[in-house]
Amino acid sequence: MGQNDGVENEKKLVGALNNKMLKRLTSYQQHFIKDIYKNVNGTDIVQAKKIGGAGYKPDVEIEVDGEKHYISVKKGSGNSVHQEKTEFFIHFCMTELDMSKTERDSLLLYLYGDGTLDGDSSPEERLKDQELIETYRNEINTVQKFLDRNKRSLIERFLIYGRKGTYNRKKADYLYHGDAKKGIWCPLNFDTIDYLVNQPNAKNSPLVIGPFSLQVWNRNLEGKTELEDRRHSIQIKWGTCKKDIEKINQYQAAKERERKSTAQQGHIIGNNSQGFENQVNLISIINNKRVSELPLAIKNIVKTMFPYVAMSERLHASKIKNNEVKPRISIEVKGEKVNITVFMGGGNSVHQEKIDCFINYCKDELGMTHEEEDSFLTIMFGDGTLDGRSTVEDRLKNTVEIKEHFSKQATIAQAFFDSNKEALIKRFLVYGKSGEQMNIKTDYIYYGTNVTGIIVPISSIVDYLNKKENSEAALLSLGSLTVQPWNRNLTGKMENEHKRYSLQVKWGRMKQDLSKIYMLDDSKNKGTSAGNWEEYELVSKLNRDIKRTGKLWKFIGTALNRSQLEDVYAVRVSKTVYSKLSEKKVLPKTDVYLVKGQIAHSILLDNNYWLDEDAIADLDVMPLPGSGISCKRPDSKHFTYIKLTQKSFMKLFNDPNMGAGISLFVNENDINLNSEVLNHWNANEKEVLNRFSSYLISSGISSNEWTITNIKVCKIIKENAINNMREIIVRSQNIANGIFKGTGFYDEPYNANYIYINGALSKISIPNFSITTGSGRHKGIYTIIIKP
Repeated sequence: MGQNDGVENEKKLVGALNNKMLKRLTSYQQHFIKDIYKNVNGTDIVQAKKIGGAGYKPDVEIEVDGEKHYISVKKGSGNSVHQEKTEFFIHFCMTELDMSKTERDSLLLYLYGDGTLDGDSSPEERLKDQELIETYRNEINTVQKFLDRNKRSLIERFLIYGRKGTYNRKKADYLYHGDAKKGIWCPLNFDTIDYLVNQPNAKNSPLVIGPFSLQVWNRNLEGKTELEDRRHSIQIKWGTCKKDIEKINQYQAAKERERKSTAQQGHIIGNNSQGFENQVNLISIINNKRVSELPLAIKNIVKTMFPYVAMSERLHASKIKNNEVKPRISIEVKGEKVNITVFMGGGNSVHQEKIDCFINYCKDELGMTHEEEDSFLTIMFGDGTLDGRSTVEDRLKNTVEIKEHFSKQATIAQAFFDSNKEALIKRFLVYGKSGEQMNIKTDYIYYGTNVTGIIVPISSIVDYLNKKENSEAALLSLGSLTVQPWNRNLTGKMENEHKRYSLQVKWGRMKQDLSKIYMLDDSKNKGTSAGNWEEYELVSKLNRDIKRTGKLWKFIGTALNRSQLEDVYAVRVSKTVYSKLSEKKVLPKTDVYLVKGQIAHSILLDNNYWLDEDAIADLDVMPLPGSGISCKRPDSKHFTYIKLTQKSFMKLFNDPNMGAGISLFVNENDINLNSEVLNHWNANEKEVLNRFSSYLISSGISSNEWTITNIKVCKIIKENAINNMREIIVRSQNIANGIFKGTGFYDEPYNANYIYINGALSKISIPNFSITTGSGRHKGIYTIIIKP
C-alpha cells in the first residue's frame, strides 16, 4: 500500500465513524468502538479526525464522551509500519541505545551497500542483494546483535512512539489493520510489545527484529534522480501483521485470565488488586534488566530518577514490604537507591491510619492542644462525641451538616492543619507513620501503569501542595489533599464500624496536579544526585558559546592561563575512576572537565552541545590537566565531601585512637558497644583515655571515672577527637586538598580545582564542614563522614 493509499484509507475510516451515533455504525465498526470504550452505549456519539504528522505514530484520533484514543492504521500485506531518515535513526540508536561506532558503521555500510558511510556513490558501485549480503556478512551479524539487544525499545519506536512521540508523550494506543468496512485490531500495550519481543526473528531479511524487517527504503540501484533521496531513509516492514494481530489478541486474553487468577489468589486487602498488580508489574519489568531492555516509557522514567545512567547498567527493583512507611518500590543502580510511591486511577487514597495513632503523632510532634484534639475528634466522628460511640441516628449525614453543626470545632481543626501543613503533607505522602524514624522516605511519586505514566520528585509535590489553597468543600484539607473518616458507617453495619476509627487522606485531582507540577518544574532532572542539572547546564553553556567570550570562558581562560580556547570543550564525567585512597573505582571529585581537540560542530548539534566521556571515547581529544570542576546545586546540603572507611582514615591520619574516639557511642542504650568500637579500630581503652587525658582533666573528671562506659567521658573524648581531626585538616594543605579536591587521590583531570554553583565558577577553598559517623555502627560498619 503506497503512502497516498494509506492516507486515503485513514480519511475513509474517519468519514465512516465521525459524528455518528454508535448504534448507527456497522456491526464491525460497533465492535471496534465497544472494544476500545468498555462503558459506551448505543446513543453515544463517536468523534473521529485525521491527525498524524511526520515523526508520530497515531493516524486517527477517536473520542467518545470526552475520552480519546489514538489509532495507528494499516492496510494490505507487506506492511511498511515505520519510515524515517537514516540519520535520525542512527542518532536515536547512539544517544538512547548506546550504539557503538562499529555498530553504526556496520549498519551504514549494509544500508548503502557501496563501500561508503554516506551513500555518495555512483549506481555502478552499489551491490545487488545477494552480493551485498555476502560482502557485508560480518557487518550484518554485528548489527543483528545490536538489534537483538534492543528489541523492545526498537519495536516501541516503530509501532507506538515513532521518532517524536517519546519526547512529546504522543503515542498510538491501538493498531487497526483494515479499511472503513472491516478490520482487525489490538491494543498497543505492554502485553503486545511483550509478545512481539518474544517472537523469534523472521528469516525473510538479513536484518530483523522479531517479525519485523529493517531495510533501506529504496537502494536505487539504477540511479534514478527521483528515488535518490530514498537511499537515505530506513523502512520497517511487518509482512505478517494481520496474522500476528490475531495471535496478539489471543495472548492478551490469556494474560488477562492469568492476572485475574493471580489477584484472586493474592487475597489483597481493601480490594486494591489493580494497584497491587501495577506495582508487581513495574517491579517485574525493571528488576534485573539493563536500561536498554526497558520499555521506552519506563526507560524515560528511570532516566528521570537517574539522569545519566548508561544503557548497559543493570537495575534492581524490589517491593518495600513495610506498610508503615510510604514508598512501595525501591529501585537501585550502581549503589544509588531511589524509593517511589505508585498510584493509578482517580479518587486516590494516599494515606490511611488509626485516628488514635494520628492524634498521638500530632500531640508528640506537632504540639496539638487539648482543644485542637477535641475539635478534630468532634468533626471526624460527627456525632457529638469524642470517641464515636453513638447511635446511628446521632451521626450527621454529610460534610456540610458537620461543618454547620460544629463550625467552631471545624475552624479550630482546620487552623491546626494549616499551621502544620508541610509536616502533615510529608507524613501523608513522604514518610507514612514510621518512615521518618526509620529514615525511609518517598523520593518520587509515579502515576501511571507499566505502559505510560508521569514521575515527579516528591520535593516539588510537597512545595506545590503546601502553597496550594485548601478546598472549602472538604471536611479538612491540605491543598489538594482531603482528610475524612475512612467510613462514617451511617447505616450501622457491623462489618464497617471499625472503619469509623481510621482517617483517610485522598487526592482526587492527583493526575491533573502531577501533570501541572511536572510542567512547572524547571529542573526535570533534579533527581537524587545533587548537581546533576548543574552539570548538564554547565557543559551545555560552555559548548554553546562558540566564540568563547562568555563570563564562564573568561574565568577559565584566566584560571588556566590560556588565551586560545577555540578547540577546548567541556565534558561530563560518566565513568568511575580509580581512587588511590580507597583502592577501588569510585565517582571522582570532578563532575566536569575540559578537553582540547577537534570536535565537529555536527556532533555538538546532534548532542544538543552535551558531551560526556562516552561521547568523546572515539574522538581525538586530550584532557586539560587542572581543569576539573565540581558542580553543586545552590540549595543542596545532601552530599558528602568524603566518606572514610577505617582503612582510608588510617591512610590519611594514621591515628586509630582518634578514629575510635570519633566513633564512640554516647547514649545510654548503646554505651556498652564501645568495647566493640575499640576492637574494630585496633585501639585499647588505656591508650584512648591517655590520648585525650588532658581534656578529661581540664573538664574536672576524676581519673577513677575514666572508662569508655562513662557517658560523660565518652562525650568529651568524641567532641575533642572531632576537633582534633578538624584542626589537622585545616592545618594540612595536602590533606585538605585531598578531601575537598581529590588531589593525590585521583589522576588528572579528576581532581576538582573549581566549583560551579549559582551559574558561576570559582576556585575551591576549604569550606565550612562538619564531621560525623556513618549509620552502620550498630552493624559493625564504621565510617567517618565529612559533609557541609
